[in-house]
Amino acid sequence: MREFFTKKRNIGFLLLAVVFLSILSWFIVSFPPDTFVRFILFYTFLFGLSITLCLYIFADLKQSLIVSGSIVMYFLLRSFNLRHPIYGILLFICCLSILRLFSHSTSSPKT
Repeated sequence: MREFFTKKRNIGFLLLAVVFLSILSWFIVSFPPDTFVRFILFYTFLFGLSITLCLYIFADLKQSLIVSGSIVMYFLLRSFNLRHPIYGILLFICCLSILRLFSHSTSSPKT
């Protein structure tokens, strides 16, 4: 836990997250979600916002990609009307297992 608080954070990621937040909010207010292209653009901006915010918080690319991917996947499931709580729980469990898999695969093998 101490390592989490002592990591050097890049302020550029936080500024980029604010930019993505402003772009995403402008996009939501300006355009209705009526075409597939706008649907894709919304999830691209959402992924950009979540990846930059997670990169600032975690300061680790692998964790940020996994958490951002699961955030986008959760919103995709919600847009397809898969709103049962079990989907969120399963997504959370998958995210934890992938994080644990990557943490064990990068550690040095015991010989």
